[in-house]
Amino acid sequence: MVCVSKKILISIFAIFGCFSLALGQDFIYDPDKKVKSDVEYYAEGEKKDKKKLLLIAYKPVMHLPDPGGDVELVMKSGKDLNGLHKRFRQALDMIMSEKFEEGFIVTSLLHANDSSKIDLHRVYGVANYNYEERPVEIEESKKLRNLGNARKKRPSKDVETRIHGGQISSRDIDRSRQYMNVSIPDSSFITHLSAKYDVDLLVFVNQFELKKSFGTGEDVAYGKYGREVIVHYSIFNKNGKQLYGNRAVDRIYEKQDHVNEIIAETFPDVSAEVYKHIPGANSALDAEQKDKLHEKDATHQDILRKD
Repeated sequence: MVCVSKKILISIFAIFGCFSLALGQDFIYDPDKKVKSDVEYYAEGEKKDKKKLLLIAYKPVMHLPDPGGDVELVMKSGKDLNGLHKRFRQALDMIMSEKFEEGFIVTSLLHANDSSKIDLHRVYGVANYNYEERPVEIEESKKLRNLGNARKKRPSKDVETRIHGGQISSRDIDRSRQYMNVSIPDSSFITHLSAKYDVDLLVFVNQFELKKSFGTGEDVAYGKYGREVIVHYSIFNKNGKQLYGNRAVDRIYEKQDHVNEIIAETFPDVSAEVYKHIPGANSALDAEQKDKLHEKDATHQDILRKD
């Protein structure tokens, strides 16, 4: 009787062992689940494929005020002007970080830690800013040729005043054809930052503008205006070589004075415009699609693992 029981027990254990192997060895050899799952391995592989990027927020003074457009924003938000500008700066940095994380491992000097904020102020201390001609995209060039002079919106102009030979002179400058670029005279500073944060690319946000925009003169009279968000940026590699620079623009055509609505409507599009010009951003499948594909494969392989 005892022998029969032993045989029965041995058979049961053998069957259970085979069944456990079929289900996955996690239940026997990894009861505490210290071994990485397939999902975790896929995630690690995804990270190894991504380049690292350092995001550098604009200097607060590089938020250009709009005397004609800031009053309504201050009244609606309940903040003072400095608080309002701070809100825009932090929101832009956060939304840009989220967008860039689709293709890169992102470190923001504004939001990382206290040490990174010190480095951010060091950047401001050594950086020079100058307007430069912006690159014209192929699509934009075609639009300009097709439009001709028919109902073309006059570009915004600034007046530059100079004193030359004791005489004051001024000239109109078409700022729509320019962007605010950054230069770091000491290129070793960029290589130092790149090494410290172990990054391949640096994205500088140089200047931020939020201003009223009017379609016609009649709109001015009736207080009908939209909003235009302009973000000037530059992209460098880890050795200090500039790879690209431009301005990203988005518009709200309806009257809008609520800060959160302006941020929600324009910042994601501006961030996407910057993102598509970062070298390597579009070199592979969309990161979200790859994540879903990997999760599907990993879930199929790891489906028998229990929480």
